[in-house]
Amino acid sequence: MGTVVIYRVEWRDPAGRVVLLDDSFTDPGGTQPPRSPYGPPRGCYPLTPHVGAGRVVATPDGWRLDHPTAPLRLVRGEGGPDSSLTAHGVRRQAERSAAGFRLTEG
Repeated sequence: MGTVVIYRVEWRDPAGRVVLLDDSFTDPGGTQPPRSPYGPPRGCYPLTPHVGAGRVVATPDGWRLDHPTAPLRLVRGEGGPDSSLTAHGVRRQAERSAAGFRLTEG
C-alpha cells in the first residue's frame, strides 16, 4: 500500500470569488503551481489558485504517480482499462472507500 497527497484548489477571479474547484497532486508550496490534466483554467480575466491543506490518501498496491515532480495522474501497473485516475478521481474513490482507496489521518 502507498500514499499520495491531494490538494484542493480554488481558482478565484480578481474579486476573490471562487469560480472553479479542482484537485492537484502538485504541492502548492513547492516550485510549481497546482497542475491539472486539463491545463490551467482559461477565461477573459486571470484566475489565482488558492490551495487548502493536503489530504493523504492510501492507495492500493501497484499504483504510482506518473511523474516524480509534476504528476498529473495516478497510474496502475502495466495499464489497461481504468488504469489511471486524476487527483479528483482518486479523492472521489477515497471518499467512498472504493477500490482499495481510503483517506488517512496523516
